Amino acid sequence: MSSFYFAFLLPASTLCAGWLDGKAEGWAWYEDKPQEKTAPEESTTQVKQPTASETLSEIKKDLEEKLALAVLNPSEENIREYMEHQKKWIDQSAKFGMVWSHILMNNPSLDRTVTHPVSQYGIQIKKKLEAEETKELISDLAAKNGLIFFYEGKNKFSQAFAKVVESFCRIYKWEVVPISVDGTILDLFPQSEIDNGISTKMSATIYPALYVVEPESRKATPIAFGFVTIDQIEKNIRTQFKEEN
Repeated sequence: MSSFYFAFLLPASTLCAGWLDGKAEGWAWYEDKPQEKTAPEESTTQVKQPTASETLSEIKKDLEEKLALAVLNPSEENIREYMEHQKKWIDQSAKFGMVWSHILMNNPSLDRTVTHPVSQYGIQIKKKLEAEETKELISDLAAKNGLIFFYEGKNKFSQAFAKVVESFCRIYKWEVVPISVDGTILDLFPQSEIDNGISTKMSATIYPALYVVEPESRKATPIAFGFVTIDQIEKNIRTQFKEEN
């Protein structure tokens, strides 16, 4: 519910000034030539009009005050006054919504639901398209990059995640270099290497961990920590590598 009200400011009282002329009289005094009177300067002070946000804030404050009064003193007069003001700004909000919808119809590029549908069927279509884009993205990455899988052979999470990594690499035909950081080699990855300090160089401190590594630049991008599913790995890759329009 949107709340609005109009604020009116009354101008401050005008300033006035005058001249008091006095004449000194007596046998030892003489009169100077009267000086030309100077008209008082008009005040240039202008009343500062409230900004739109200030007006809106006052509207909200006024409506909340009327609601509080109606709750604390639920007389017919107080409740009716609150209801009248509430209806006024509900109608104003509805008008805002209608104009908003009209603008979207004539300017579809401003409508996010065109590319991000909110209906169930539209959401399913978008998810399917995103899944296809993600698989294509991963296939492209797999053709140009390698994976490094850090694990602790004695750790149950590492043992479980190793199965996920093996399946993921098989699906996308992605080459992986498994590295044991505790010296225990997993049966699923008998070709594993013993960590020789590479985990420290890559600032890998949480295991298991999975990184995408670009061979030429040796840039490493994390795509998983701890035990996650293949779906989550795919989402993480999209997050790390997909350039959103």
